[in-house]
Amino acid sequence: MGLTKRKDSYYVQFPVLDDGTTLTLARGIPGAKLKRWKVGCRNKEEAVKQEGLIKTKLLEGLRLAPEPQVASVTVREFALQWLENAKYTLAVKTYANYNQILTLYILPSLGDQSLPSLTWADVKGLLNKKQQAGLSGNTVRLIRAVISTILTDASEDKVITGNPLLGQRRKRRASQITNPDVCPLSWEQKQVFEQKLDAMEQDETLTPSYTMLLRMYLKTGLRPSEGRALKLGDIDFHGRRVRVERAATLDGAIKNTKTGETRWVDLSDGLLAQLKTYVTLLQAEDVARGKESAWLFPSLTGTLLDERHVVRAFHRVLEGAGLPRFRVYDLRHTFASLLLSSNIPLPYVSQQLGHSKPMITLKFYTRWIPSGQVHRVNVLDIADTVMTLATTSREAAASLPA
Repeated sequence: MGLTKRKDSYYVQFPVLDDGTTLTLARGIPGAKLKRWKVGCRNKEEAVKQEGLIKTKLLEGLRLAPEPQVASVTVREFALQWLENAKYTLAVKTYANYNQILTLYILPSLGDQSLPSLTWADVKGLLNKKQQAGLSGNTVRLIRAVISTILTDASEDKVITGNPLLGQRRKRRASQITNPDVCPLSWEQKQVFEQKLDAMEQDETLTPSYTMLLRMYLKTGLRPSEGRALKLGDIDFHGRRVRVERAATLDGAIKNTKTGETRWVDLSDGLLAQLKTYVTLLQAEDVARGKESAWLFPSLTGTLLDERHVVRAFHRVLEGAGLPRFRVYDLRHTFASLLLSSNIPLPYVSQQLGHSKPMITLKFYTRWIPSGQVHRVNVLDIADTVMTLATTSREAAASLPA
């Protein structure tokens, strides 16, 4: 009994008695068998919560969904059973996304097919049809991912002999591999954007919470979900940095960061000065409101900013500045691409972005790393010259009379 981690997922196992219809917790009872559940959480705190939920269900008696015979099980039967069981291990939003993908795209086409007879050709045909129908590349990839997850679980349950999608790779253009969906602002566009941001703040056509949040995105590379969830206590003015330890979902719930880890992000001199001015204004607004807000970038009523309102404010700035349409997330791409194009070391940029490894940063931003600077290898010649001069000096000194 206990919690274990394998690759990116957590697993929990308990000794249970299985009477064919119900599983019950059975510590120290003869005949009990260990049963393992994949809870799939990205961090230990969430996994421990899921462990507690499963334990509670076992104490109450966890009823088993009737399993269809392997020979006759269809994709629909297994997928719906899998989704029902996944309620205990998936986040609410993830469960809703899986349910939508199954209902809209997978089950209408493959639902009545026998699961053991499903082949890669069947899945590939579905993906091609959806792509031809105009679905985005991300949606098509998600359809494939959901099917593959279901097939992997079916393989582990011995319903099928193996996942036919494993080893099948999609052909992608080199540009898709190195920098998919990356569209940063140029240096000139960044300057125009900031000038318009300042102007809209001065003429009060945009409230300070929005203007300061957009500056934070641009000059720290925070993910949009991380920026909205910042609190005043996260700013370390003395250390000139900001702590990033939580994120906000689209519906306003607070969760861990994407990697499940806390990181510190450096603040530039200019941004630090703007933050000090902003915090003074924020504290005055709290006094006027009669209540201190929990958030660094609150709404007019002191609540967490709505992501949709942030997007609208961002687009207003773009339109006012005469700039093309960008996404809020492109401010993060702008931060990374401009730093890398200025010869800032890749490991530093990766750390600021909160990537788990520099290779992820390299995958997205390779083409912004300067190349073709052949003169850099001259440092080897310089080093050789310095070493030669040093050796000559020592030899000359040794030849002098004592």
